[in-house]
Amino acid sequence: MDCKVIPGESLTTQHRVMVMDVRVKRRARRRSDNRPPRIKWWHLKGVKQRIFQHKMLEGSFRQPHGSVNDMWERMAHEIKKLAKETLGVSRGFGPRGKDSWWWNDNV
Repeated sequence: MDCKVIPGESLTTQHRVMVMDVRVKRRARRRSDNRPPRIKWWHLKGVKQRIFQHKMLEGSFRQPHGSVNDMWERMAHEIKKLAKETLGVSRGFGPRGKDSWWWNDNV
């Protein structure tokens, strides 16, 4: 916006002190709302753990046929499918207000 050099003040023989008024526009970055949903692996405890384990033991991916990579892909796909059914899927958003999770009526 405004810029001037102070003539009497010199740092060295070729350098002068410059004073500026600057206005910097800052753009607010928006997070994209298109985050992929995540499997709620943190729910894998207690009753849901036993249900998941029971479904895994009944799974159809235990038949060893095909190449190792094919078996691995089938098994990973089946595990993810069972986890989505048993544990659920998030919407892709994290918890809001992380700084004040400890705040209660007493505080």
